Order: sequence, then structure tokens, then C-alpha cells
Amino acid sequence: MFDKFGKMSYDELIRTAKAEKEEGDEEALIALAQENGLDQEDAEDYMDDLTEVLCTPREAAVARIEMEAKDLEVSGIWEEWKGFVLEMCMQEEDLACAVCRKNKSLVGLFGKLLKLGFEIKQQVNSEICKEAGLREDIWLGIPTRQQVAETISNYYNKD
Repeated sequence: MFDKFGKMSYDELIRTAKAEKEEGDEEALIALAQENGLDQEDAEDYMDDLTEVLCTPREAAVARIEMEAKDLEVSGIWEEWKGFVLEMCMQEEDLACAVCRKNKSLVGLFGKLLKLGFEIKQQVNSEICKEAGLREDIWLGIPTRQQVAETISNYYNKD
């Protein structure tokens, strides 16, 4: 990821796309789009003046999150949390822009959520453990939806 142009904020992505368009370098514009998880068609539409910008903040955020998730091979709860980030980005444009900051990543967010799970762990009722066929001294910490939302917002919106 980000091998040719490097990781960029949303504003940097838009400025770079504008510069490539002004130079008439469609090949570079396509490479920029693809490196940022966007489709070749997005770059072509922008080059042909069918859109005013290469992408919106929400489109950039979705592309970034999907690329990072693919790289991490997320599944299970990680996939759920990724979906929640995308849902929040659709609702909050400021968060979508924040997702595209250079110093933020899905792996960073997941690290925060994993740590939170350990911080809030509780001992599981022994009857539940017995029913599951497990030993009776099991501890589990799964953040609530509200805790995940707060963590997402705090992680991406803080420097």
C-alpha cells in the first residue's frame, strides 16, 4: 500500500489529484486513485471533468478502510468493527476526513479496541462456562457498541 505516492490525508490526495489532472497525466492520476483504493473509473471521470474532485471524503475513507481491512485479512469481530467505522463515516464527514489522516490506521484502531477489551474484562459466570464445556475461571471483555463508537471517534479525531 502507498508505494508510489505515499500515505496521504484527504486534502493531500485531492491536491495531488488536481496537480496530476492539470499536468494532463491520466496515467499518474489512475495510479494515485488505485493506490488509495479508488477505481480507475473514478480517475477517468475526474480527468474528463465528470466530477469536480477525485473523490469525496466519505469515498476516500471507505476506500482506505477497505484497503487496510483487506491487508489485515479481517474477519469476525474485526469485520464488525470495520463495518461500524464505515457506518460512522457515512454519518460524519469530519470522521471520514480523520480516517484518512496519515498517522491513523485500522490496525491502530483495532489495537485500541483490543486493549479496551482487556481493560474491561469480567469473569464469566461459572454456569455459562460449564454449559460451554470450559473451565470455570474464564475472563472475557467485549466492548459495547457505545464503547466501540467512542473509541473510534477518539482514536481518529485525536492527534
